[in-house]
Amino acid sequence: MRTVPAWARALVTAALAAAFVTILVLGLRPRTLPSLGSIPAFTLTDQRGAAFSSTALAGKAWVASFIFTHCRETCPRMTARMLQLQDRIGAEPRLAESVRLVSFTIDPERDKPPVLEAYSKGYGADDAVWTFLTGDAGDIGRLCQESFRLPLGGGGSHDAGAPPGLIHSDRFVLVDPSGRVRGYYSPIGADAEAELRRLLGDLRTLLE
Repeated sequence: MRTVPAWARALVTAALAAAFVTILVLGLRPRTLPSLGSIPAFTLTDQRGAAFSSTALAGKAWVASFIFTHCRETCPRMTARMLQLQDRIGAEPRLAESVRLVSFTIDPERDKPPVLEAYSKGYGADDAVWTFLTGDAGDIGRLCQESFRLPLGGGGSHDAGAPPGLIHSDRFVLVDPSGRVRGYYSPIGADAEAELRRLLGDLRTLLE
């Protein structure tokens, strides 16, 4: 049986050790998030009837959704999932301090502040963390389509009770403390739990 020289064994051991360290470092390195556009300054009205400026979100990472309160299919599941996100954020002091949630109504004609307030309370939303916004339909539409790059309008509807011909997205959108869009997540599909974990992981990455 041929004996492997000591120097060769040492070389192989060193190579394996280096490979292990490389894998470990790469595994610990935070995932780099893409920059997918930016959100311009906006002022809308919150569920308490007060003016809400995007400056209130400056320096915070935040998660946006587009819903409407009369929705009976997609939106209740999205809002329930956002509630889970609120609870998980609240369980981590670093996230609780630095993350906010924002739900925009895509049916502002019906979703006036008292309607949004009743809706938010019905789900147990913490208004210190989670804000519901209404306002001019044109402003919300432009924000949704041009800034968040989400579909809105068109023929047909995903949801019973939607305004005629209105299609809206079922995605959550991650925005960083500088107002840049950093990710899209599907909170109600087959991989909903995995998507929520991915979103939480990306929030931690942003705040590192």
